[in-house]
Formats: sequence, C-alpha cells, structure tokens
Amino acid sequence: MKAKDKTTGQFKKVYVKAMDALPVGTELDFDGSLADLPEGWVEVPNPEEYLPTEVKTNKTWIDGKPIYRKVIAGTAPGTSGWYSVNAGLSNVSEVINIYGSLSPETGRWLALPYSESGYAIALDCTPPNLEINFQYGMPGSFKIILEYTKTTD
Repeated sequence: MKAKDKTTGQFKKVYVKAMDALPVGTELDFDGSLADLPEGWVEVPNPEEYLPTEVKTNKTWIDGKPIYRKVIAGTAPGTSGWYSVNAGLSNVSEVINIYGSLSPETGRWLALPYSESGYAIALDCTPPNLEINFQYGMPGSFKIILEYTKTTD
C-alpha cells in the first residue's frame, strides 16, 4: 500500500502489520510521523531494498529464521591491514553472507571479497563490527552487504 506524504506530495510504501480494515483504494495522507496511519500499521523499509539500515527481507534461512540485510558504506583507509567498521549489528545469531564492492580511486570496481595475483581484500564480521583486511593499501569507497539472522526471532 502507499501513503501520501503531506509535505512532499510523494507516495511512500507502507506495509500492513495487522489486518487491513480499510476499503480497497483508500488513500492515506502521511506526514512522516506515522500519526496519520491506521492503528496496527507501520512504515517499514521495503524488504527488497538495500539500505544502510537493517531490513527484514522476505527470505528465511535453513533453520526457518528470517534473514536481515544491512549495507555498510565507507572509505577505505589506503593502508594495508585490518580495518574495523562499527556496523551497528545487534542480536546477530548467524552471519549468512558478506559481499560487496570497492571502487578504488582508479574508478575500477572490484567485487569483494577480492583476490588477484597475491593481492587480496578479505571480509570478516564479528558483531557489531565488520572487519576488512586490505593486503595492500588501496584508497577508495566500499559498500558491503551483510545478511544475517537474529537471536530475537
């Protein structure tokens, strides 16, 4: 369902968390505070989007737990060694996947983790941190996607 933001006139996606009691085609005015949404409704991220905030996807892991996703963006230090980023992860039960990309200052995109002729970039996650090991220094920007389950589910 979509709700119209009163200030911008733009429509935002709103997902039903409880049974829908509104007639089909109902349009809601939305001021960004959730105050105008019916009781039991919440604005949540689209489970298909890649965002810097935690998103509960529509996927489940082999143990039946829901899979969450979070994108961590940052700047590579340009020096070799382990680089730690506070990913803000909490209640992580199992990290399922860590992958991403690095755009060095050369403008060439590298898929992460990366290995080529003795040069490597490794990814490791020990919540709440994401660790990146640059075997050789390489400045640039990175985006890492973490997929995981939580102990709270």
